[in-house]
Amino acid sequence: MEMTCGYRLRIKVEDSPRGNTHGYTSSDYAHDAARDIDMEFEEQFAWPDDKHESLARSSAINIAEQAISKVAIGGERLSYEISKCDSVGID
Repeated sequence: MEMTCGYRLRIKVEDSPRGNTHGYTSSDYAHDAARDIDMEFEEQFAWPDDKHESLARSSAINIAEQAISKVAIGGERLSYEISKCDSVGID
């Protein structure tokens, strides 16, 4: 099912490039955690620009903050941003 998407929340990693060649680092863990959170909550992180937009935005922010707080290593590098989007497929 295709729906019009007004906004999308994305988890981002602050000023932290992927690790070096010396093994898996906390930066790598943060990038992987951000990707996993985005994938797990993909449906909740996109919503239409309609009369329920405020409620959907609040719900997405709450979910993101809870998921970020559970990241043990590198979680301090995670945040979220909300931006306009065109459309998203949601099943």
